[in-house]
Amino acid sequence: MTAHHKTPFLRTLLLGVCCLCVAVAAAVWFCRPSLRVRVLDSNFHVLSVSVLRSSEDRFYLGNPLEGRVRGFLRDRCHLNVKPARELSGDARSLSGSNGCVFILHYPCEAAPNPDVMHAELADCSGAPVGLGGSWTFGADGCFFCNLDTERTNAGDYTLRLKRGSVCLAEIELKRLPPPLPVRRILPEDVVPESVTQWQRDMNKFDVTWLYTEAGARKVADFWESHPRQKARTAIGKFRAEPDKTLFRSTPPASPDLSHWKEGLLKDRMDKISGVSEDAAMQIVAGLKTK
Repeated sequence: MTAHHKTPFLRTLLLGVCCLCVAVAAAVWFCRPSLRVRVLDSNFHVLSVSVLRSSEDRFYLGNPLEGRVRGFLRDRCHLNVKPARELSGDARSLSGSNGCVFILHYPCEAAPNPDVMHAELADCSGAPVGLGGSWTFGADGCFFCNLDTERTNAGDYTLRLKRGSVCLAEIELKRLPPPLPVRRILPEDVVPESVTQWQRDMNKFDVTWLYTEAGARKVADFWESHPRQKARTAIGKFRAEPDKTLFRSTPPASPDLSHWKEGLLKDRMDKISGVSEDAAMQIVAGLKTK
């Protein structure tokens, strides 16, 4: 073989080796180990399961590998490939979570009454950790829940999926990241007689209140210790996810909070806007009930 013929051959060989390396790397990435699931009811079957840990994570119906490959070819390689149906956006929207969301796909015949399915979360010591609620897409056989509503620590957890008192499956959740920080507003932080609820339109309500001097300093200290971070807010039984509910006291994105802090400590006013009537009643009760 002449040198002239060797060059195209070597190029083709090198290209083939590169493609093989990319294919192996993609296979390792796409087929990385999933969560460990222990099914305890022989009539229940799990098709796929995942924890959405960031806004970049996706959960595909059908074959997860096919969904990831289709997404990779469409988004990264810009090929005209039909995307697989995925539910990460619906799961985050309904659960109201910017943190970790658990999502599971099962055959519909495995759970003929999906509305009675619920989940329990426990930490590595077995102590229960509250969940904010769970949601089911019965037509698709999908179940998901917000893992960050009450969780305060990073670490390993176990989620138990139940129907009534029967445990269907246990799922080990390894190395969950730290949840978003929680800003808790307590009755002693506010002036009770200042709490006011009023209706702004047909289905939206606002609640306003004044902080005590100590309560206003507590708000300022919280945001100064979490500069430019997203945070959840807890008022009694009410929970607010970042970017979902508007608070008057939320600081600006600017790194300099001195002007904002000065205004907050001076007027001590706060307001939550555009919540449902039930949520407004929870907020009022949480601000007034000691």
